[in-house]
Amino acid sequence: MHSDDGNVVLEGLKNTVNLLLIVHVFKTPAERFEISNHIIRIFDLIVNSNLINKICYILGNTENPNILWECLKIVTIFAPGPRIANTPETSILHPSQMFHKILLGNNGVVQSCLKLTQSNCIEVKEQAVLAVGFLVRNSADIRDLIVSLGGVQVLCDSINTESPISLVQRMSLTLSLIAAVPNRKGESMLSAELSKTTLSLVQAFSWLLFWKDDIDILSNSLLGLSYLLPQIELNFSNTSIWERAVKMLTHNNVLVKRSALYCLKTIVLNNELQCQYCVEQKMLVLLSELLHFANANVRVEACDLITLLANRGYAWVSSFFVGT
Repeated sequence: MHSDDGNVVLEGLKNTVNLLLIVHVFKTPAERFEISNHIIRIFDLIVNSNLINKICYILGNTENPNILWECLKIVTIFAPGPRIANTPETSILHPSQMFHKILLGNNGVVQSCLKLTQSNCIEVKEQAVLAVGFLVRNSADIRDLIVSLGGVQVLCDSINTESPISLVQRMSLTLSLIAAVPNRKGESMLSAELSKTTLSLVQAFSWLLFWKDDIDILSNSLLGLSYLLPQIELNFSNTSIWERAVKMLTHNNVLVKRSALYCLKTIVLNNELQCQYCVEQKMLVLLSELLHFANANVRVEACDLITLLANRGYAWVSSFFVGT
């Protein structure tokens, strides 16, 4: 890894990626618990070998796309940590400690990844977008850093009608992970920037909802909007967003339906005016149809939303569904 020979460095990076991929072979925290000693040794080896510093240096000082691609894979897999079941919350390995993200962030990886989202190499560009998403997930500090760097607008501007669908899928995921990061209580320092960021994200998701009928893009956009829509004002110029969210209840894919149900549930819980508008878009009629849908999860979630509407003062909802 510290060789001056690029081919040797590339081979070392590939071997590191293969080691880290063990967390994908054993897909769940419970499965990883069974081999936790091996996974912890791999992550400790990467931390203690000064490899992260080397990767951070490479990301900012090479133009070799193959080497950059492998480095970004390492960042993407390493950032969330080992994610092992039953890890004590006080342990640096617990996801809430964000030890691995902090380590990467302190070495300038966020800035490097944002820069590489503009790469001319599509493989590097897509992996950089994913890396940003896995870095920012659940991290208000990294979200704030991205916002302060103007990174959200950079990401939003990186997709257009000519973009490869694989890139847009990854971008929709990363933008939804940014949207999902909760604001701190009493947050004020970046309030103006965060408000601007919210509008940029809403505009991006709105465009994505109408761009292509792709399951991943639609689901990610609906989930991203679920965190944002209750915070913005419903007016005559943007009603199509809520209309589209309701319309997605009719989509033939289960994941899209469930994402739409989740989005609408957050609206019902958090914004009365938006809730009323969704009801006016025949949301209740569509929910009644979902009570007969084949997938049990969709039926349960539709029933929960109907019950929620009734409990929140829509007294006529109950009589509307007596027959059902």
